[in-house]
Amino acid sequence: MKIWIKATIASLVFSFTTPALAESAVGNGGIGIVCYKNPKLQKEVRLIHLLDFAEGIYVHAQTYERFKKNKSLILDALGRLSRVLPKQAKSYYKQLKDFKNDSVMKKGSEILDPEDTYSWINYKGCFHKTIILQTRLEVPGLPKYHINEDLFKLLSPPMRDMLLFHEVLYRNAIDFGGATDSVFVRRVTGILFKDSWSREDEKMIHFLFKTNGMIRRY
Repeated sequence: MKIWIKATIASLVFSFTTPALAESAVGNGGIGIVCYKNPKLQKEVRLIHLLDFAEGIYVHAQTYERFKKNKSLILDALGRLSRVLPKQAKSYYKQLKDFKNDSVMKKGSEILDPEDTYSWINYKGCFHKTIILQTRLEVPGLPKYHINEDLFKLLSPPMRDMLLFHEVLYRNAIDFGGATDSVFVRRVTGILFKDSWSREDEKMIHFLFKTNGMIRRY
C-alpha cells in the first residue's frame, strides 16, 4: 500500500526552544559512535556515525553511499516498509510527524551514557554516546524523547532521519514486542536505509518483525 504524504517530513530536521531539565531521563537510547580530535578531553567531534549505520556496514556488509548526498531519506524508508507492513508504516509516519512535540533538547552533559547497545562495533579511539534518550513514562505534557543537542546538531540529514526512525521503532518494539535491547531495531533500520532494496530485503523485514512480536493489527 502506498503512503500518500501531503507534507514532507523534512521539517523533522528541526530546532527547539525548550528549557533543559534538571535531571537526566531514564530510558532507552539511540546510540552514536563519536570520535573526538582529542579522545582524552572528548572535545571537538571529528566524526559521528549512528550505531545502526556502522553495524550495517561492518556486520551486514551493507552500503550507504547515498548518505553522501546529504538529503532526507525518511520518506524512502517509510515507503520501503509500507511494501511489507503498510499499517506499521502509516503508524510510524504519524509518530514521526509528532516527534518534535514529543521531544526536548538537552545539553549533552545531562544525557546518560548507553547501557543497552549489546554491540561490539566501535571505531578505534571513539565512544558510544547516547544521542536520544526516551523515557518510558507516558505523562501528558512531558517529553517522551530527550535529545543530546550537542551531538544531534552535528548529524547529517540522513543520519538524523535514521535516528528518529530508530527511536519510533524502538518505542513500538518495547511496547508491543517486549524488547529489552535495541538489536532488532538497529537491524531493521540498517536495512531500510541502505542503498539497494530487493524482494529478499522485504522478506527479511517481515521475518524480523514476526520473530520479534511486532506484527499486529492496528
